[in-house]
Amino acid sequence: MDKLEVARRQLGTALALYLEDLDPVSVHSLASAACELLEYLSAKAGKKPLNHFILPAFPNYGPADLRRVQHEFWNAFKHALRPDQKTERDDGPVLENFSDADNDHRLFVAWYDYANAAQRLPLEASLFLIWYQCLYPEDVGIHLPPGTIDDFFPNLPAYDRETQKQALKKTIEAHRRFVNSDDPIIEHRPLILPFGFYLPDTDCRRKRSLRCL
Repeated sequence: MDKLEVARRQLGTALALYLEDLDPVSVHSLASAACELLEYLSAKAGKKPLNHFILPAFPNYGPADLRRVQHEFWNAFKHALRPDQKTERDDGPVLENFSDADNDHRLFVAWYDYANAAQRLPLEASLFLIWYQCLYPEDVGIHLPPGTIDDFFPNLPAYDRETQKQALKKTIEAHRRFVNSDDPIIEHRPLILPFGFYLPDTDCRRKRSLRCL
């Protein structure tokens, strides 16, 4: 278990919930936590995290401003008090504005940085990245000729939210049969991973018991 594996587990579970239209708050919280790790891990792998490309598009924003905007909902989900640790936060207006569509952006940033760090992606994540770019072509600055990724999801922004997500899920299922098990850039593990590590020695088990108290 390392930081990349932790981020993968958070992010895989987030995308699995997202695809099933389950609990967008948990999706956002898990994806945001993964983003925190993956921005660093992407840079550590010698790649440029997505925020490196986002900042120049907003010249009036610094790194702290960008982080504040990106963490707006996540902070509302995880903090009860203001930084003074005395005053209760008033996050009502923020929470009222949250929707499943806000998870599109968190998941895109996180999976982009995960691809940089891990050099591979689950099929679901690969197609999600394509789907996102077709849904928000202006936001990501894509101007592609016919016959490229836009053919996966033609005219996607014109449809309602339910149809957009159904298109993603149907495309994932349609492409499962074409996945090459020997392809090194495809991660073949399921999105939600089992508890696959253990603490073998008595001292570690004792410490784990203490942490559970």
